[in-house]
Amino acid sequence: MIDQTSSGLGDNFAALGDINILKESRNITSNLSKLINILGKRLADNNPTKQENEPFTIEKKIAYNNVKKYKPIIDEYGLFVGKLSAIYKEHDQQNTNMTYFTLANIRQHYLKVKGDIISANPGQDELSIIQTHADSIFSEVEKRLLNEINKSSNITEPYEIINVSLLVIMIDAFMRCKILEEPN
Repeated sequence: MIDQTSSGLGDNFAALGDINILKESRNITSNLSKLINILGKRLADNNPTKQENEPFTIEKKIAYNNVKKYKPIIDEYGLFVGKLSAIYKEHDQQNTNMTYFTLANIRQHYLKVKGDIISANPGQDELSIIQTHADSIFSEVEKRLLNEINKSSNITEPYEIINVSLLVIMIDAFMRCKILEEPN
């Protein structure tokens, strides 16, 4: 067991004396944080464009997954995914693979949350479980991504911009079927 001591410098120091927990937890850079920094600057001009080439309507996906709580948020902020697509395109042209890795990271979080909920409901139909828990799944993915962002050293925007930008990123991922299930 580690003996937690304080060096008298405030609540930021614990365990082994002089390890700054806040500093240590904000030393990871991430594409998600970089994307939020860029998107936050571009959302301000308030000129949303709709994503093109959707293989199904967003309303169909919302209904298929039984999304209730997040439907108004998806309707409100879904208009900004065109801006996000432009950012992805810019960075992918520089061979950063931002789109792939960001969406893969979001998908990984979704699959872990989905697995947790399915394993907590043995013997039930997988789609029914997802439809019953769609809003809590979306919320848990958001929580995990916010936690990842909070650990990032390259986030520069205030919480309000982070919050809105992350929702736009998640809605885009939802539309691309990285979060929740694709309609038949």
